[in-house]
Amino acid sequence: MNIGIFTDNDFDKVNGVTTTLTAALRCAPAGMRLRIYTASTLPVMQDDYLALRSAGLPIPPGMGI
Repeated sequence: MNIGIFTDNDFDKVNGVTTTLTAALRCAPAGMRLRIYTASTLPVMQDDYLALRSAGLPIPPGMGI
């Protein structure tokens, strides 16, 4: 079974999200293939991790939550 996890955290950060994602990759049951997808300043392509460069755009005034 293939499972994609989409996150706004890249592995350059050290926090609870990246710690949990690392544990999920390491402890996935046999037959389960996880792949993490995210945006980052540096592109990375691995079997279990794909980070693509992306540009951020500011939210126009009055459009924020």
